[in-house]
Amino acid sequence: MDVKTFRSPLTALALALWVGCLQWPLTVPLALALPLLYRRHKARSSAFSFLLLLALGWTARSVQDAMNPVLSKPKTACWTCTKNVHADAGEPPLHCKNETGHVYGAAASADPPLNAPFIGTLWPFHSASWQIYQHSKGVHGTIRTTVSCLLSPGAQLDEEPPSNPLWEFLHTHFTGQAPGLIIALISGDKRYLDPQLKTQLSHAGLAHLMAVSGYHVGLVSFPFLVLLRHRRSVFRLAGFMGLTATWSFIAFCGFPTSAVRAGLMITGYGLSQLARLNLSAMHLMST
Repeated sequence: MDVKTFRSPLTALALALWVGCLQWPLTVPLALALPLLYRRHKARSSAFSFLLLLALGWTARSVQDAMNPVLSKPKTACWTCTKNVHADAGEPPLHCKNETGHVYGAAASADPPLNAPFIGTLWPFHSASWQIYQHSKGVHGTIRTTVSCLLSPGAQLDEEPPSNPLWEFLHTHFTGQAPGLIIALISGDKRYLDPQLKTQLSHAGLAHLMAVSGYHVGLVSFPFLVLLRHRRSVFRLAGFMGLTATWSFIAFCGFPTSAVRAGLMITGYGLSQLARLNLSAMHLMST
């Protein structure tokens, strides 16, 4: 029986993206010199694709570290923690907000005071690998209570979610629970969602609708994928450049794992179409 060798042309491109995400300084001069080592046009195009994906991975890692940095030093502040009812679904057990309004996902060996301010320290995890793994789940560190903050009798803590332009626009044009639900469906951000509505959606088995997946990324990328199928190179280049909107949407959603995976597959497909490589869906998924 004649069995053909299974080939995966995108393996090298996926490797370039992975090396770019690692941000090793030594890879920069090696990647810049790579296109100069080849004379054939096809080989040089592959080298430039390798260099482009390495730069894309490097940029994506830098943007992620800027928007959602890994906690490396202890943070002592006046915290207010709320318990997450969806902790079993891969989300942090506690959401803790400091006096500046920044919200961190946290774990705790002993539950801190809930819905009340206290002085505490958010400690990073000791192991670097465990730190990155927990950070991917939204857990920045371990919260430990020092002393409770003093509140006047009957004082109420403001639990309003942080404002952003999208929230202000939706809050102006919609009423009730609609603004928070729309933001949750678009970006997966559940901070603006009414707690009672969140519980009802969870009990109804509809919590997955508020998680950004490859379906959302595909909808955003669909017009650019159509351009990538065009015969003219100008339209293909415009479609590939339009994929920056896809990564902007992924950054807006906070780089969830499912969206990043879909974005990488779409970017790999865009590079294959730009280089006019005849790849099937099986080759793309094999990477």
